[in-house]
Amino acid sequence: MGVVDSGGLVGLPNQDLEESFETLEAMAGEISGSVFVVKQIDFLERREGRKRKRRDMLSAVHELN
Repeated sequence: MGVVDSGGLVGLPNQDLEESFETLEAMAGEISGSVFVVKQIDFLERREGRKRKRRDMLSAVHELN
């Protein structure tokens, strides 16, 4: 779900990406936070020929009073 040090894209198959995003949203909700998709791109995984997605996410944690 991002870029490795060498500049290569790291992505997940669509179903795995959706499940990971749901997990992040649930975790953020536990601390009254939220997760936002800032940017999403589709790319073809060279080795496997499978289409993958990458999302750049921004987590915002709200202070608890």
